Amino acid sequence: VEIHIRENPIIRIGVVAQIKGLEITRYPQTGEVITTNVKENENFGDVSIYTATISSEGEPIAQGELRVVLTDKIS
Repeated sequence: VEIHIRENPIIRIGVVAQIKGLEITRYPQTGEVITTNVKENENFGDVSIYTATISSEGEPIAQGELRVVLTDKIS
């Protein structure tokens, strides 16, 4: 497991604001092990855009783009 921590150690709440271009090739079978890979593409202060890919045994089964907004408040 790779974990990347930014220079700012303050933990904030991330809210998924948008899912774009979601493509699901197939659904995983019961008992199948899946791996999720998330890559940050852009960052605009409190808004980040990520590409996420879900794979099973190296085969991509779903992918899409996530726009995440960071906040300090829960309402």
